[in-house]
Order: sequence, then C-alpha cells, then structure tokens
Amino acid sequence: LKEWIVLKEKFGDRVRYIVPPIPDKTNPDIMPNLNTYGYLSGANALDEEFLENPEIKKYIDDSKCTIILLENPPYRDITAQDKTEIKEKSFIYKKFIEAGTDQASHREMDNLFIWSAFKYYLRQPNDSYILFSPIKYYKSLHLVNKTFMDGYLFNREHFHAGPSAISCIWWKNVEEENEVINLKMYNIVNGMLKFEGSKEIKKVYKTFNVFNEKRNFSTDIETDICVEGGTGLQTTKHVKKKAKYNKNIVGYLRATSFNLNPNSRCLTRTITRDALEQSYGYYLRDDNFETKLPLFCAKLYSPNEWHNKDIYFTTADKGELYIKDKEFLKRCLIYTCLSHVNNSKHFTATNGTEYKNELTLINKKTKAYKKLNQLIAMSSPLNSKEKEMITAFNEIVKYCKNNCEEFDNKINYGLAQIEDEINLRIKELKADGSEKTVAKYGDLDNMIRDFKKSLSEYYKDYIEDDLFKYELLK
Repeated sequence: LKEWIVLKEKFGDRVRYIVPPIPDKTNPDIMPNLNTYGYLSGANALDEEFLENPEIKKYIDDSKCTIILLENPPYRDITAQDKTEIKEKSFIYKKFIEAGTDQASHREMDNLFIWSAFKYYLRQPNDSYILFSPIKYYKSLHLVNKTFMDGYLFNREHFHAGPSAISCIWWKNVEEENEVINLKMYNIVNGMLKFEGSKEIKKVYKTFNVFNEKRNFSTDIETDICVEGGTGLQTTKHVKKKAKYNKNIVGYLRATSFNLNPNSRCLTRTITRDALEQSYGYYLRDDNFETKLPLFCAKLYSPNEWHNKDIYFTTADKGELYIKDKEFLKRCLIYTCLSHVNNSKHFTATNGTEYKNELTLINKKTKAYKKLNQLIAMSSPLNSKEKEMITAFNEIVKYCKNNCEEFDNKINYGLAQIEDEINLRIKELKADGSEKTVAKYGDLDNMIRDFKKSLSEYYKDYIEDDLFKYELLK
C-alpha cells in the first residue's frame, strides 16, 4: 500500500491508468482495499483478472500501440505458504506449469513475471522489455531468447542488499539465439557513478549431475549409519532407504545445481541423513575419487569483487576434459584435503564400525596421500607453496598432539575436525566481572587463521583459472 501511495503521488498524473484504480476519483485520498493476503485488491499481476483488465487490455490489443515494459520483479523463492497462495490463485503460475518448466523455474516468482511478459504483453517487433533482475533467467533458465539491445550490471549494495551483481537489460521483442552478452558495469564510489568496464555473460547448460557416480558394487553392505554434524548415528525410522558401507568408499559428495552456495555442496565421510531422505549426492570410491574433487573445489568459489558475485555458475559444459589434466587433479586433491570445508570426519559409528578419514594428508597411510603420490608421478613434484601448506598442516597437528587434551592419536584429523573438536571456545572473566569468549588454545587459533589465508591464496593462484578453463565455473 505504501509503495502504491508513493507511485501514485510521483506518477499519477503522468500515466494512462493506475492499477488498482483509485476507488473514488473525486476523492484521491481514498485508498484501495487490501485482500486476504494483505496486498492491494485487483493489483496481482499474476492473476487473470489483471491481464483481462479492459483498461490494460485495450493497449495490448491495439497494434498501433508500442509497448515498453519496464519491470523489477520480486526475486524470492516461493515459500511453502506462498506456494499455496500462488497455486490456488495465480493464473500465470498455472499457465507457466502447462508450458512445461522444471521445479527450479516455477518456484521462483521473478520467472513467472518474466515469462508472462513475453507471453501476454509483448506482441510486435518494436515492443521492448527493460528488465532489472538477477541474470539467472537468461544464463541458466533460458527464459529469454530475444534480441539483446543494451545492458548493465549494477552493484546490489546500493539497492538495500549485499555487494553482488544485478542486471538491467533492454530486450527487443525479436527472436534471436545468443550464447554471450556483454554488460557494462557501473558502481557508486564516493557518491559518484563509476564505470568499471564490461562483463561477458555466458549461457550455461549442464549441471554437475552428469558427473554423478552411479556404480554399485556387489561388496556394498546396507547399513543404518549416516552422519549429521560429522557424527555417526543410526538413521531415523521414517527414512526408508539404506545407507551403504564399503571399504572402497572414502566419502560422500554433494555438488548439485548451478548455484554457488553452501546448500549446493557438501563433503562428508559417508552419506548425510538429509541426503538419504532426499536422494542427492553420491559415494566417492577409492579408484576415482580424485576426479570428483574438482567439482567440490568449484563449488567453493567465493569472489571478492561485487561484479563477480551471482554471475558465475558451476557447469559441466566442457564435460570430462578436466580429468585429463593430472596437475589440476593434484592441486584440487591437495586443496580439498587441507580445507576446513571438507567435513570428512573420522568417527566410530553407533554400531561399532570405524569410519576413518581418508581425505586428509595427516599421514602417508591415508588413501588421499597414496593418490597424491600417484598424481605426482603423472604430473610434477610438489611446488614450494604446496610443501609449505602441507608442512603448516603438520605443524597444526603437532601442536594439537603436544598441547591439547582433546587430541586423540587414533583419529585421522582433517582441519574441520580439529576446528570442531580441539580448537574450542571458552568463557573468560573480564576485569569488570563480565564474560568474554576466547580461544582455549590461542596459538592454535592463530595458526589455523594463518593457514586458512594461505589456503585461500593457493586456491586463487593455482586452481581458480583452471576451473574457468574447463568451464567447471562459467
């Protein structure tokens, strides 16, 4: 309602029709009614009533009228509550489903607006759509195959959000297939508009799902053991599927969708309980797990510059070309085994079975260490940076062994398990009697902080470029 009031005051005398209309034109202070959901009655642009409004439809039906649609649609995913409303009430939602879409498309509200723009409003070659929206609709969903006229990237930090890229594009209503578009980048620096170059936006087609491990082994054993928070536990009764145990299983990987976010990636010692329920991810086997770790590394890409955020997606568009590069596989193996995001933790399950962490370089007995030696033989010896990082990790383990009561000699530690089980936080009294939280082992905490910085530098200097080269990032 507040937005409607502001728009009416600013543009009311400059438009042909206001939706919803002012109930009594003789008294402009009267406000329109609110519907059950708290929105303005008659103003739902996804409703058939809106589309069939005679005051709007007369322009759509007029061939002498050129339509320029300027839109900033809502971007959010439809929540469970919203889904009920939209499924029951939205004409556009139902038509979008009938046209054939996947789950990811029709549960995001902006897609409904974008699709309906071309379906119901733009009719002639001179019609245009100026769309302010995240680039996903073009890049991965391919909702728009029209003539690109011009476009920009802006920093969402200046639109009440965090620093990231959002596009503003002028599409002409003429069919045209394009694989790449170039957008001019503008930011606001010290209160001034600043041009920061251009950005190439490429369409993407295949997710990492094409790389999923589908093999089953006759030696696989069904079990009730899964992990949650790194700890082995028995599955709950409502989970119908069984987990797997095999000596050749070294981990469980989730690397799904095009997205770069924590929900699309996870690496654990065995299957997680939510993965068992939802059937995503796959087991890593000891004969080829090194070929899957670059997918995990790609999912960890986290750009610092605003114009690189929400622009790059993970893809399988170049297929298995990356597997031929043994040096690249070696680097991804090293990074994964040293990373704190690798949650492959060593534990003893509730049924007594020991699940050793094999994706760590803590000693020469782990399967990762043996695989590293094989890759070195097929590529090149460790460089100075790699030697430095492995040495630094060993120093962290040595410190834990000599100084930390929580250390267990029987465990193959990775950095994640060291952080969770040894690098603890404790309460400490301040001079004024209040409490503060500090690291139990200050030196260890500093060592880990420096180590993570070194890991980040290694990723940027030795892995990132090849992720783009092989279009694992695109």
